[in-house]
Amino acid sequence: MKRNWPYYIVALCLALLCVLLFRYPGRVFPSGDFSEVYRHYCDREDLCVEFFKDFRINDSTTVDVTTITAHDSASWESLLHEMNVKEKTIKNQTNAVRNGEKAITEYYCADNNPGERVSVKKCSDFDFVIFSFNERVLYFFAITSVEQGRIIQTHKIKEILINNTI
Repeated sequence: MKRNWPYYIVALCLALLCVLLFRYPGRVFPSGDFSEVYRHYCDREDLCVEFFKDFRINDSTTVDVTTITAHDSASWESLLHEMNVKEKTIKNQTNAVRNGEKAITEYYCADNNPGERVSVKKCSDFDFVIFSFNERVLYFFAITSVEQGRIIQTHKIKEILINNTI
């Protein structure tokens, strides 16, 4: 019995490893179905990052969506600065939230780069970003056309303003 203790330690370590594998399978065995934005932010402890493959906007439109939720105001401000949101916009939207109003900002960005705003007239490869200041959430939509961006603007922005959910 005295010589069996190494086997118990190995068994305990294997059991702990199995629990971790079942609890965090996406971090241990990541699949290729995540966006570059998800991969960039998923390891940050101050943010909650989620990816939705083929999220349905309406009956005919589906897009991949990455959501980034800040846990506190410091991580939200840090995220906004990383996304190159102007200080004046941050101040105006934060004041609107303090006054009980709903505040969102949206724009087109370079493909898989939400910090780089682009004009859809000058760029052919772009995505769409929405910041919900009330909920401290960034919605990153991987779109393939301006038409998809317009559909998101008409449907999802109204939904966010009404429900504060995706």
